[in-house]
Amino acid sequence: MVDNRGNVTYANRALAGMLETTVTDLLGRPIYRFMDADAGARAEGFARRGAATSEAHDFQLVTAEG
Repeated sequence: MVDNRGNVTYANRALAGMLETTVTDLLGRPIYRFMDADAGARAEGFARRGAATSEAHDFQLVTAEG
């Protein structure tokens, strides 16, 4: 889960494991850090809208090693 600025507010160990990082390293960081350039740009666009509602989007993420 991410907040309306794109910062990770919740992540489980399964996601952290898939991204080859830890939950602690995910929390509070921009989700864009774990996306390729195209997905990151799309996600930032959603965050800039400043929507106060809950939304769901699908993105491919990249591991900490790329």
